[in-house]
Amino acid sequence: MLLDLPSNRDEGWRWSDLSALPEIAARGPARTVSSHQLHQLPWIDCTTPGPRLLFIDGKLDEAQSDLGPLSVGDVDADPGDHPLARQIGRTAWRLALGRYHAPAGHVQIVHVTTGGADHLPASIELDADAQASVVETFVGEGWANRLTQMRLATGARLMLARRMLGTDGFVSLTDFADVGEGASLVVGNLAAGGTDTRLDGRITLTGEAAFTEVG
Repeated sequence: MLLDLPSNRDEGWRWSDLSALPEIAARGPARTVSSHQLHQLPWIDCTTPGPRLLFIDGKLDEAQSDLGPLSVGDVDADPGDHPLARQIGRTAWRLALGRYHAPAGHVQIVHVTTGGADHLPASIELDADAQASVVETFVGEGWANRLTQMRLATGARLMLARRMLGTDGFVSLTDFADVGEGASLVVGNLAAGGTDTRLDGRITLTGEAAFTEVG
């Protein structure tokens, strides 16, 4: 696969080292995760169990997942002109909640990358006064590339936490969000592993008293 990557001579990419991505993209994933490794995955032990999704190299492991209100299928992912998000296809995980709805417990998603590159979009749509807490965790080695599109209607609340715990490689996260009147979006990112990380986002406040915080 020929990657059309930006140069670090471009001001917006000056501090991002993308030099390893072509080699990672050219090699295939190992696609083997032992039962011991599955039992060592960093799920959070919650009092109230919530949905759990396990993706290995961008593919859902149905046997290890409990989707609850989530689904996996094609979405209209619009990467715009973002050069990394353009690598992402249509098959995504999706969380769509109706008015006043909320999942039981935290939504947990673990992404395991086994040496190659995997690209996965996501769609989160919360109707009026819906709320959700989502925790994404990235482990393994390789290139995990994500595009997340979010739409929060009036009074909706979304807490999104991410943990980058991989041993080697690259994690690139691109977020596009529309936050409606009185809605709240809080995104926290923790890079605690050995991977390089690139975070991009475009958040639009579309109503009065809309709130967002990203860190």
